Amino acid sequence: MMKRLLLAVTVVIVLLIAAAPANAEGYPPTESQPPALEQPAPEAPAPSLPTTGSDSSLPLARGAVVMLAGGGILLLAARRRRANLA
Repeated sequence: MMKRLLLAVTVVIVLLIAAAPANAEGYPPTESQPPALEQPAPEAPAPSLPTTGSDSSLPLARGAVVMLAGGGILLLAARRRRANLA
């Protein structure tokens, strides 16, 4: 029962990660998509900040999947060990 639940959760997470690029196709909005809110123009241009890192969360999501899978494997190993000791 627990193996099936773990497998189902893993499959759902993998499918969500695979669908993430498809969800991001509409961003940033193009000229055909008007912005949701109009913002007033700033009076003086602000100095630009340096760009650090990236805007991709895929590496973090992959790391999370690896950690979840590793935790599931450790959980199954602990349960087997406990069952063998009893």
